[in-house]
Amino acid sequence: MVTDTGALTSFLQQQGESMKQQNQLMKMLVECHMRSSLPQRQIQPFSGNPLDYHAFVRAFEHTIESKNNNDKDKLYFLEQYTRGEAIAIVKSCMYGEDSADALAKAELLLKKKFGDKHRIIDNMVAKAVGWPDIKPEDKDELHRYSVFITELYNLAKDLSMEQEINHSQNIRMITAKLPYKLRDRWRRVVPVILRSRMTGMQTKIYAFLDSGSNAVFCADAVVTKLGEKGKAVNIQVQTLTDEKVVKGRVLSDLEIMDLKSQTVISLPEVYTQTQIPVVREDILTKDDLKEWQYLDRVELPNVDAEVGLLIGNNVPKAMEPLEIINSKDGGPFACRSVLGWQVYGSKRNQGQQRIISHKVTVKAKADIDDQLEKLLIMTSMRGS
Repeated sequence: MVTDTGALTSFLQQQGESMKQQNQLMKMLVECHMRSSLPQRQIQPFSGNPLDYHAFVRAFEHTIESKNNNDKDKLYFLEQYTRGEAIAIVKSCMYGEDSADALAKAELLLKKKFGDKHRIIDNMVAKAVGWPDIKPEDKDELHRYSVFITELYNLAKDLSMEQEINHSQNIRMITAKLPYKLRDRWRRVVPVILRSRMTGMQTKIYAFLDSGSNAVFCADAVVTKLGEKGKAVNIQVQTLTDEKVVKGRVLSDLEIMDLKSQTVISLPEVYTQTQIPVVREDILTKDDLKEWQYLDRVELPNVDAEVGLLIGNNVPKAMEPLEIINSKDGGPFACRSVLGWQVYGSKRNQGQQRIISHKVTVKAKADIDDQLEKLLIMTSMRGS
């Protein structure tokens, strides 16, 4: 018996292809069944609130535009899912024009009217300002405000408007709604002398002692005064809400002294930044302590300088308490270290104060010159 192997092979290939198509069809049917069993997607109609604009656009694009190629249908759906001033804008574009042009014009006008990112952020901040003051015992309201602030931060990040939100005036207005204890700013700024062992130059500055950070930062302007340069590095900075890599320089020969030059503390690696996120208004003065008589003997020297140094918990000697004056009646308390007195507490005018986040974790990455230098050393060692 002679078998036509060519015909048999062709038959088997056809059968295999047929089975493959059946499997694909079955998979499509299953997927269609699964989609049909899901709840019907609902688009929340857009009534003209700028805070809802971006969420509406995303929902409309996903639910309508991605599944419909007919511009006239899209235009009528856009009319169906808008309200108030928004629907008036859409209707004004529905007459005497090509559907594609009318749709594009309607979407452009909606974006100009309600999608301006500066206006959206302004509305979010205004909503925060209009929020009722939160009482310490109202945990539910505090949770709702926390969710709102999270939404505000995520929206600002989505719009590339983090810098606008981080503006000190906006931060003050937003945090002013928090209970007193939560918006309390612990003030540890102490005047010191910062000196470079390499250049021998020194300058008086205020140092902010931040136990939530694990590194030391110095403002660029202060480093320039010391005649220092340092090595370029990329610094991985992690805060409570963000993690990013920033450019800076690292110095390894700085030290601090108290104003009487009686105590010298060598600093670990110091990273440079454009500025320290503490302003002069954050510095407590002797006048700020007048209402607390139990702090009369606390000396707070007045130095004509800015806050140019942030000292983290990797310099424990700077924070070690030698003497403590306990708080009374909810007022501040004071600690004396080798650098002098530091007052832990807040100025009374809480609504006017700038808030900064603590917990700054740093990992430095060596610069490319340092890496090349190490590579050359390793190469020379192998060749010897």
